[in-house]
Amino acid sequence: MKFRFAARALVALALAAPASVARAEALNITVASQGAPAGGSQSPAAGRMLDLADLQQLAMEYNPTLPQARLHVEAERARARQAGLWLNPTVGVLSEPLPISPLSGDFTGFTFQQTIVTGGKLGLSRQKYHSRANTAEHLLEMQRIRVRTDVRVKYYEVLAKAMEVDIRKALLRNAEDHHATVAELVNLGQANPADLNESKARLELARLDHQMTLNHYRATTQELGAVIGVELSDAEIIGELEGELRVIDFDEALNRIINESPQLLAARSEIETDKIEVRRERREPYPEVSVALGIGRSHAAGPWAQAPTGYRLSASTQIPLFDRNHGTVDQAKEELERQENEVRRLELQLRRDLAHHYKEYLSQLQHVRDYKAIVLPELKAAYEGRLRGYEAGREDWMHVLNTQEEYYHERFEYAEHLEHWREEEAIIEGMLLHGALEIPEGATPAGHIDATAKPR
Repeated sequence: MKFRFAARALVALALAAPASVARAEALNITVASQGAPAGGSQSPAAGRMLDLADLQQLAMEYNPTLPQARLHVEAERARARQAGLWLNPTVGVLSEPLPISPLSGDFTGFTFQQTIVTGGKLGLSRQKYHSRANTAEHLLEMQRIRVRTDVRVKYYEVLAKAMEVDIRKALLRNAEDHHATVAELVNLGQANPADLNESKARLELARLDHQMTLNHYRATTQELGAVIGVELSDAEIIGELEGELRVIDFDEALNRIINESPQLLAARSEIETDKIEVRRERREPYPEVSVALGIGRSHAAGPWAQAPTGYRLSASTQIPLFDRNHGTVDQAKEELERQENEVRRLELQLRRDLAHHYKEYLSQLQHVRDYKAIVLPELKAAYEGRLRGYEAGREDWMHVLNTQEEYYHERFEYAEHLEHWREEEAIIEGMLLHGALEIPEGATPAGHIDATAKPR
């Protein structure tokens, strides 16, 4: 009778809801090491039920790399404004001997001097930094995709770990029933103490596996919160791990990356910047013209207030005789050629990386399909058949427990294949962009502040 009661309980476990939906009680595990946000303020996720769209929206608001990338765009626009400004004029007081009539004497007055930049250099400098701002906008979009992809990857990891916690819990119950059965058989003289020792060790290993999986779930939840930038200990993550088993076409994915990836768009934008740079450096030898105007009166002509006004006008320029900026022009041309090759290198690298991720994606998808269509249904049928045989007196109870254990182990493998399939799918659909907490490209200046009085 004891075994019959255990059998009915195990049937209920084995025929529970499919593992495609992570149950709320598994997802709402309290994480003792997580607390309130810094400063005592409540997390914006506290007490909420959050799906993937909710989590990605929170990440757009709270992930700190996105403001860094946005500020990089503004910094480049500020440099564009600065690069196109005229040079400031110079004013001064003049006191010197200056003939303004047959008489001579001290001349006192004011001077105004202005340097005129020629060759359209200011306009080209402004164009260059506007082009760099366009590149920064692509980098900003690249960081947004990175954040969304990482949130999606961690979201599926959380769902998978929650599913695995449930399966490990069922395996622990199986080990407990196995141990109780062996203990009963020892009492009946149908098993020896060595079998009991073995079942006890097996039970302890099942407990350790359950605790390890629970630790993985908690760590993954913390990692998801870190990517988003908020605490998730008081939130409930909801959603399905299983999904439409469609196959992403490799050529379509590659064409999308080549044509739409902001990483490649930014690299191509750098080519336009380098072309402007070449034009700008070719204009550098055009000499600036400095014009100075002096106006004042001479004491030698009588009372200063009644003296006639005298003027002084001068203009000067530098002759580009020895330095015509050839070296810098050649350097700019080499940078342009280097960037053109960089775009090609990046295209090949992305093709290689896509091939690697696609291989993993396809393998995991094939496992998910076969597990769902063949492996799990066959094992479940085998378990149910043995259970019916046991109830009819044709099967040994230990065979029932062993078949159930195998079924749950394969469900655990199925959950892992689901997790890896979803991760690879997210990375491919995210155009291979991930790394939500890495410093955005270009957002960190070379020094304390990457600025000059007149960027060129």
